[in-house]
Amino acid sequence: MHRILAPAVFVVLSMLVAGCGKPGGAGSADIGSGPPASRSTADTVSTIQQKLKSDRELAGANIRVSQTGGSIALDGTAPNQARKDRAEKVVMDAQKELKQQPGVLDNLMVGGGGSAGASRAGSGG
Repeated sequence: MHRILAPAVFVVLSMLVAGCGKPGGAGSADIGSGPPASRSTADTVSTIQQKLKSDRELAGANIRVSQTGGSIALDGTAPNQARKDRAEKVVMDAQKELKQQPGVLDNLMVGGGGSAGASRAGSGG
């Protein structure tokens, strides 16, 4: 019985291992982080920049988007904490939309430049 079972197990394992890492193979997963991941991060930066510019709540905010070690970073200033939080949410939503792991290095400072909201929301802070 072992004489028949051993070769069968070997064949099945060989087929599974042979498929690993190949597109569409048995063990393929979108895990590799070579040049395609860099391109995806660059696409994410571009998408986030567009979304921040078109967001009415963030109009006039001085926010820069960059990539640092494969992560998205926000730098600059937001007029208040609500706008800072909004910018972070825009990043997270864009990453989910692009099926990327969400996360942001938020280096935004609150205060300063821009009047990004004509109405004042009552924020007890």
